[in-house]
Amino acid sequence: LEKRNEANGLVERARAESEAGRPAEALGLLREAAALDPAGTRGALAEGLALRGRELLEAQPEEAAVHLREALLLDPRQPLAQG
Repeated sequence: LEKRNEANGLVERARAESEAGRPAEALGLLREAAALDPAGTRGALAEGLALRGRELLEAQPEEAAVHLREALLLDPRQPLAQG
């Protein structure tokens, strides 16, 4: 339960980082959360990866593809990572 609570706190911090325009920092926090509670944070990590991938599409398409593929591996129905 303690790890889950810590992971949830990291997910909330990641959302704040993302909203503040710091997607790389947000993704790092989501990865930390996933290490603590893989099952409970899987969806948040998939969404974060998909969002980061979308942001990188124009400037860094190869890196974007890596993020989008990872998002789909975590959640094949992640709408932001499809198409």
